[in-house]
Amino acid sequence: METKEYWNLPKADDVVQRAITVVEGHAEKIIYGGLEVTEWTALLSLLVASISIFIAWKASELAKNEAFFNRKHNELSVVPHLALTINSDVRTRSIEWSLKNNGVGPAVIDRFSLLFSGIRLTQNNLDSNNLDMSFFQGKISRIDDLNLSLISNFPYYISASDSPLSLLKITIQEKEDERYEDLSRYLLSCLELIQVQVSYTDVYENRLPDVISLGTD
Repeated sequence: METKEYWNLPKADDVVQRAITVVEGHAEKIIYGGLEVTEWTALLSLLVASISIFIAWKASELAKNEAFFNRKHNELSVVPHLALTINSDVRTRSIEWSLKNNGVGPAVIDRFSLLFSGIRLTQNNLDSNNLDMSFFQGKISRIDDLNLSLISNFPYYISASDSPLSLLKITIQEKEDERYEDLSRYLLSCLELIQVQVSYTDVYENRLPDVISLGTD
């Protein structure tokens, strides 16, 4: 039997490659929703990129919010609270103005003012003897002793663990046969001559309400 050879038949590899080319060409021309497959692929890539950008932005915002709340928490954990205490003691014939930090963090004082009968007391006018005992006795004739501690170096720190800071203490001369009620009224009259104002912040420079004790003179 004679065997015939067909030289014009394509090779198997060529047939497969042509089939793949036909399929790919057909796929590129598939239209869905008015768009070809390649256009849908581009849109999906853009969508994925947009979602990635959004997620990155959201993560950044969450990090900022977390940092903000962490700072607020830290600020609240170190909030100071200055209080001015006025102690009038008839037994010792004295009246004292003291400053105490009742908060949990240090108070940073940046302004301080103490007025005696409308005159601001400063370390300069005390050191220069512009205000001597005769000045105070001219306002409170029965002053026997006066202890004054001025805040002049700023910022001035008062921590919560510090003892009360005595600003001013006035001791009145004893008067023979003076009744308790009369001495008490006299001490209270001294309060009207003293005006104190303290401005301060916390360590994060958040300003807190001023401490004010105003006389009526």
